[in-house]
Amino acid sequence: MGASASLGKFSTKFQVFLVIFWLLRCAQVSQAQCEGPCEGTGAYTLGQEPLPKDCKDIQDRGLTKSGVYTIFPQDVYLCVSLRVYCDMETDGGGWTVFQRRYDNRQNFFLRWLDYRLGFGSLGAEFWLGNEHLYHITPQDDYLLRVDLEDFDGGKSWATYAEFRIGSETDNYRLYIGNYTGGDAGDSLSAHRGSSFSTSDSDLSGGQCSSFRGGAWWYPRLCGDSNLNGRYLAGVHTEFGEGVMWHTWRGLTYSLRRTELKFRPMVASDRQPPTTPQETGGKAGEVDGEAEGDTGEVVEGEDTSSSVSSSSVEEEPEEITAAEPTEMAPELPFKGRVKGNLQPRKNKKKKSKGDKGRL
Repeated sequence: MGASASLGKFSTKFQVFLVIFWLLRCAQVSQAQCEGPCEGTGAYTLGQEPLPKDCKDIQDRGLTKSGVYTIFPQDVYLCVSLRVYCDMETDGGGWTVFQRRYDNRQNFFLRWLDYRLGFGSLGAEFWLGNEHLYHITPQDDYLLRVDLEDFDGGKSWATYAEFRIGSETDNYRLYIGNYTGGDAGDSLSAHRGSSFSTSDSDLSGGQCSSFRGGAWWYPRLCGDSNLNGRYLAGVHTEFGEGVMWHTWRGLTYSLRRTELKFRPMVASDRQPPTTPQETGGKAGEVDGEAEGDTGEVVEGEDTSSSVSSSSVEEEPEEITAAEPTEMAPELPFKGRVKGNLQPRKNKKKKSKGDKGRL
């Protein structure tokens, strides 16, 4: 009986300790974490207001120069900071960029874990990371924009309504609405609802990752696009491989440059396409010419004019995420992407190539 009473007193004291600890922690970190995970003060805020969740929010705060910024995608309980590249020029700007390719320096034929976390340099070629996309894209109704460039200097683009990426439990499935415009034509609707596939976790049902030499949202018959495919530099003989967008340059042409990006939709974005025509900025003129930038990218810096291809081998600023509610550090590092976005607590079988990882 005495032991039970002692245990009860200890339990009560421990609960009181937890309450006091939490109150002190809230006061130490910020009031925002206690009252609203993505509200607070910071470099982009004046007083207590929501922190920017994407590049359009950054632009709305008066920061209109293309470059690397910190956003705060909101999870269920935490506000997690993430470094992203913002295109503030193309068609009015406000785009959060999640893929860029323009040469063959960065290998894109990588594993599930690499695509989950992201890889590359925000100032050069990169994939932001499927887990990051899963946390960002459910926050709003987003317009997806695909910018393309060939080796003859031709540029083209396509847009899609209601872009969203599912969770890892959902295999980072692609959710898109209607094709809404652009002279590149529609080479993504056939991929709607497809799971993401990589070389070590091919969920297409047709071995498309191996057949196409890439990682993408492949349907069973592999589909009409392959923007993470092998960099084959123009006309080639490998049917369906290469950096490919079928409705623009066909199945045997590998594109020079691609960018994938999104921003919140407005009413006009929901209109079906009429005749293809150029609107706003030229496709491919995203973030200027950021090619070859692998040096440190400062907050809001336009990487288009101060770097050259000779700096590619230098230490880049990689894709980083800081601790919750803190500004991400501007410290370049080598190796795979580091971040603290964790999958939500929903159980699933571990994917191939992701053993022992979150």
